[in-house]
Amino acid sequence: MMIASFDGDLNSSRAAATEVREYIETEKLQDYASLASATEGWVLFERGETEAGSELIRRTAPVLLEQGDPWKPSVMGLCASVLGRVDTGEEGLELLDASLEHFRANQVHWWDAELYRIKGELLLADGNKNTDDGEACLNLALKISQQQQAKTLELRVVCSLARLWREHDREADAQHFLESITNWFPRDLVFDDLTRARSLLSILGKA
Repeated sequence: MMIASFDGDLNSSRAAATEVREYIETEKLQDYASLASATEGWVLFERGETEAGSELIRRTAPVLLEQGDPWKPSVMGLCASVLGRVDTGEEGLELLDASLEHFRANQVHWWDAELYRIKGELLLADGNKNTDDGEACLNLALKISQQQQAKTLELRVVCSLARLWREHDREADAQHFLESITNWFPRDLVFDDLTRARSLLSILGKA
């Protein structure tokens, strides 16, 4: 379920969430119910059922944050990315801040890069346009991903920075930066984040 959601695979994510929920009910593992519900909320939102998806996440996220599931950081990121696209986006930012504080207190840092990347994206969204703070979050996400040698997360951050720089007439910087990370991956390797990065690089090359 978590691998499918990481890749953005909606069909696999929902099918896996359903299977997890059935297993939870069979084995009476209710502590994991919030994990499945949050993933279902994300899938609903991404499929266009925005009200149902965001409402499910609003109910689920506070409960999930207090539970000890090891996949919690990645799911909180999905929840925040949804709530960050509702109304002004403040709900998403508040959830991210609460999540980061919670994980900091519990010394859970393996998903920090992605959480800060999402925060940066939300700060840069149309409803906020807080460019300085948004770019600062992206730079912090980049630093963390490099320190952890998390190349796929680094790829995501570089794409976010490249899009930002493109908006500010820094296409050459964006292209150089993106080339350096995409070239790290084997040419015959294909996955969604890398495909999107290569498409963005092609666009930058034509600018």
